[in-house]
Amino acid sequence: MVDRSLFKIIIIVSMLTSAIAGLLAIIPLFTNLIICIVMFFLAPFILIYFKNLNLLRLHPSKSQNNEREQKERQQISNQSDSQYDSELYINTDQGIMIGGISGFFGFIGFSVIFLPCALLIDTIFKTASLFWVKVLFQNYIFVMGGIFLGSLLSALFNAFSGFLTGYFYQFIYTKKR
Repeated sequence: MVDRSLFKIIIIVSMLTSAIAGLLAIIPLFTNLIICIVMFFLAPFILIYFKNLNLLRLHPSKSQNNEREQKERQQISNQSDSQYDSELYINTDQGIMIGGISGFFGFIGFSVIFLPCALLIDTIFKTASLFWVKVLFQNYIFVMGGIFLGSLLSALFNAFSGFLTGYFYQFIYTKKR
């Protein structure tokens, strides 16, 4: 079972990262690129970042159960270099879960920062590249629906990229053995 505090940290880090991306996306040259990064590649960033902080550990797949692997699992669980008692292992299941959570909340964090700032800049400078934001804000139901549907799409795409990241880490872990 995964500790709830790790989920809270995942949500906070994904929202902060996306909020920073929302500020950078105001630059018209980078808008489409940063939206694509938030939509597709937030989960691998979160997984790699947490792996480097030792909040996530490599874990062999459940189908590989021999004595050597059980001893390694015990050694990994006995090491307490993480600040949490429960550990979140990187495998495909956890990659999908972390990807979906970080994608959903990340897009919300991105939208909360990007959309009002883009509307403000479009109102002041009358830029053609951010005109679509002004059109979007003509009806607030479209804004809320767009943010929600965008968050669902981002969760789906980030769940897939989290799956690929978990598979990649699992593949590397089994290749090293």
